[in-house]
Amino acid sequence: MIKRILLSCTATILISCNTPNTTQKQEKIDLKIDYEKITLDNGLDVIFHVDKSDPVVAVELMVHVGS
Repeated sequence: MIKRILLSCTATILISCNTPNTTQKQEKIDLKIDYEKITLDNGLDVIFHVDKSDPVVAVELMVHVGS
């Protein structure tokens, strides 16, 4: 009996998760991020972006080099 109830609940949850919600409208939002790009003498591109919405500091280094 418990197995049947669990199976029924699981099936209901899976069906409800996979059903697309057609009542919500999808709107296209244009994303604009202000940044400053500097190219150094050695060819390195440096991109600066300041976001003061949170008191958090993050640094990301992405290197694109040949083989």
